[in-house]
Amino acid sequence: MENKIDFSELLKKREVKLLCYISKILFPGLPSCLYPLYMFIQFCKICQQKREYILRTINPNLLSELIEKSKNILIDENYTVIINNKFLRGRDTIVLKVKYADEFILVNVKPLVSDIVDDGNILVSTTLMFNISNSFGLIHRDYSLSASFIEIPPGKLGFADEIHLALISNPYDLQNNVVDILIKNYLQTPKLMHENDLIEIALKKYAVDVPCNMTKIFNTQQKVYFKCLKVLCKHESKFNIGGNYAVFEETTVRQVANIQSFLPSCKEYRNSLTNNQYNKNNLRFCPSGLENYAAEIEAAVRPFLMKKLKVNPAFLIVGKKGSGKEIIISSIASKFGMHFYKVTNFDITAHVYAQNEMKLRNIFFNANLYAPCILYITNFENFEKNNDGQTDERIISNFTNGLKNLFESNKFPVILFCSSNNDKISPRLKREFLEIFRINPPSPEERTDILKWLLQYHDLHYKNSLEELVQKTNTFMFEDLNLLIRLAKSYNIFSKEKNDISREKLLLAIDYMQLHYNENIGAPKVPTVQWDDIGGLKDVKDEIIKTINFPLKHPEFSTSTGLRRLGILLFGPPGTGKTLLAKAVATECNLCFLSVKGPELLNMYIGQSEENIREVFQRARAASPCIIFFDELDSLAPNRGVSGDSGGVMDRVVSQLLAEMDGINEKATVFIIGATNRPDLIDPALLRPGRFDKLLYVGPATDSISRLSVLKALTRKFNLSEEVNLEDIVELCPNNISGADFYGLCAESWMHAVRRTIHQGSLDIKNITGKEIIVNMDDFKYALSTVTPSVTSEDLLYFEKLKNEISSNI
Repeated sequence: MENKIDFSELLKKREVKLLCYISKILFPGLPSCLYPLYMFIQFCKICQQKREYILRTINPNLLSELIEKSKNILIDENYTVIINNKFLRGRDTIVLKVKYADEFILVNVKPLVSDIVDDGNILVSTTLMFNISNSFGLIHRDYSLSASFIEIPPGKLGFADEIHLALISNPYDLQNNVVDILIKNYLQTPKLMHENDLIEIALKKYAVDVPCNMTKIFNTQQKVYFKCLKVLCKHESKFNIGGNYAVFEETTVRQVANIQSFLPSCKEYRNSLTNNQYNKNNLRFCPSGLENYAAEIEAAVRPFLMKKLKVNPAFLIVGKKGSGKEIIISSIASKFGMHFYKVTNFDITAHVYAQNEMKLRNIFFNANLYAPCILYITNFENFEKNNDGQTDERIISNFTNGLKNLFESNKFPVILFCSSNNDKISPRLKREFLEIFRINPPSPEERTDILKWLLQYHDLHYKNSLEELVQKTNTFMFEDLNLLIRLAKSYNIFSKEKNDISREKLLLAIDYMQLHYNENIGAPKVPTVQWDDIGGLKDVKDEIIKTINFPLKHPEFSTSTGLRRLGILLFGPPGTGKTLLAKAVATECNLCFLSVKGPELLNMYIGQSEENIREVFQRARAASPCIIFFDELDSLAPNRGVSGDSGGVMDRVVSQLLAEMDGINEKATVFIIGATNRPDLIDPALLRPGRFDKLLYVGPATDSISRLSVLKALTRKFNLSEEVNLEDIVELCPNNISGADFYGLCAESWMHAVRRTIHQGSLDIKNITGKEIIVNMDDFKYALSTVTPSVTSEDLLYFEKLKNEISSNI
């Protein structure tokens, strides 16, 4: 039987011998097993080269932070990519093959390897993404790009002999010497240059030796852009794929005339990071809570970017000061890659009309020069007025003619936004705007989103719920909330954990703002009057709680039927606690309290009193849920046709008050409490159901139990001696004593105890405190001898009769 030769076994032996022979050549003196490991590494590199990644943009602040941590001075932010690929570690330059549909381009970039990036993504700067999308013609379009990299031998990139740079026209008004300094500082280290690409130079980083008279225009967020028109190199290398190095004193830099161009757009950065400490990369560019307004304005602006339309892109944005109008428009400008050219109305107005016309013409000329740009004019409510505060038709005509020249002959789009803090603009001027946008005070949900965004923006961590802060920041605008977070952050400077903000620090900042800025921001405060501060009036308390507290806890019942109780009128003799009762209701129900004195709304000018009433109700809607308390209502809303004023002012005031009360709860929860001593003088139209539909009599305490509760409430913070019996004091009081009289009794007894203590000399006057003052029975007896009841017996009979006629049964 013949022996069969196993050729497969023989082939395996020869392959093993061949591998061992090659291993000895490549790795002399080392074990032969290293060759398979070497081949495996090479195979992995080939697989990594063929792999495709998704291109995504990175937050510029995070990119700068990563470059600083790498401590590589040769890294250029414009052409740096962040990738999670260990095989690229230590590489100087790679070539990205970027694909879109069936097209592709090759770009020289510098890799920065980091573990924070998802394995399937490549993070690039906004400038590099703009240059790539511009090569494909994808500006202002939604797109998704993929890329793979081609490895090239190190050190094969050439140096450019000459480059041509053109400054992109911008509103910064940079002088030539400043531009030269920026270019010089930027090219101190070798930088990659590609033809027809934009180059971003940050003023904060490269303008360190600018003359002092120019530093006022610099902002840490401002950047200057250049366009590289030509890259000339005598000795081209076959590995130079559209790019070369440029360095100062080795490369000739020729600056040509300024040009106009779109800028890299700052869109939302998609989640592509694995490390939670870099969540700021996903921060919305437009603040959360304002994105609905931004989306609406963006939809109106977008058609004018693609092509020139026959209508003028002029818009009016109306909102209170600090509502976030500027940050909305600036975020839209950044998203579309347009310059943001801000001008205040005071830069346009002048004492002479001819100067006003010249200033407006210069501003419109500059807007065309900086195109594509958004021209933003603030304080526009004063634009049409002359030095005397009157509307000047010449200013309006000049503005109308200027708009025609602004939008006629511009190659790049110019969008005009005029910002007004109120709606006091003449209809003649409003007709020039294509659309009017209104920024309303933020709702509780929007304030929650804004606070979350601001905490993330300022790198702060808040562990508690934001519900309490939202309730205490009614009527706070965006800028007020931003100031609140910054103020709380300043309290946290000396803390060990600066990024952790506590509830106490935020509440302290809210109290500070309400104390110092209450009148400026128009924020109603929640008073600090508790039920314990009010004695007696148990029936009135229960009736008010049923009227107000139930709709707050169960809004679905009143919403489904549309029936709700609106107002409560408290009437009775003076000093019985009507105002104190309204404040206690606001405190216990955690509502904002807007106190309005009747006479303070009246004004000598025609129409101003009615406007004051409208502003009160507007502030209440913004602070919803809120209580409006009208004190001395009879002076604000007397019977119409009875008052003797010649102009009929009070009749118009009553009519305006009726109109506001009828439409107050359409979009907000607002309760109205009125207080008066003379309900018979109030216009009957206010006392019908649907307005002041609950009339409650607040009289002096007549029974001993109610009187005792009032006295206990007033003396609960006193240091009483053991001999004091409040029941005996109540028995000594007159029958017609009111709550205000009890207050005067307690105040006088306290002061008598203080004078007695000082006269005795038992305590040091400089170090004496309120707790050391002991009030005894003699002090109360002295006070009783000085107090006279403010309500007479005849007054009590009158109010009892009035109660039986008009009061609700309680």
